[in-house]
Amino acid sequence: MLSRIAVAVSLTAVLFGPPSIKVESVNPATARVKGAVLMVSAHHHQDTAGVTVTGRAEGLIAGKRVTRPLTLIASGGDGEFGVKPQWDAGQPWLLIFSINTPVHDDTGVAEAVVKIAPDGKVMSVDYPMGKLTTGTPWPRRIAPKEVDAILTAMAKQ
Repeated sequence: MLSRIAVAVSLTAVLFGPPSIKVESVNPATARVKGAVLMVSAHHHQDTAGVTVTGRAEGLIAGKRVTRPLTLIASGGDGEFGVKPQWDAGQPWLLIFSINTPVHDDTGVAEAVVKIAPDGKVMSVDYPMGKLTTGTPWPRRIAPKEVDAILTAMAKQ
């Protein structure tokens, strides 16, 4: 019975689609949010009502893991935020942006993972994916062990 319910929930989620998050590098002088170096767009079912968008910076300072919340500044566009630099220069950082729709449990989450080089430039943007019980690809949270592995690799570069 429980497996039928899980499949029904997964099928319903597939019909309506996952939440989406997108991160773009922008010119701070011309960004919709003055001084922003990144713009984050997040939606669920083409809507932003009832969703939470957050960001955090993960880094290694003197060999110790540091996590800092990021301030996202609404741009005036629905579900769009600017992000000004809030991390230390001279070392790599991993920025993690999340959209969360609590009414959808684990299927209501999507994340974007942004690698920032020591010079402050964006190295890459990744969107972690998993699979539903039906096998359908679906956004997921990045695991803490993945964050550790990425930070360790970035520190060695």
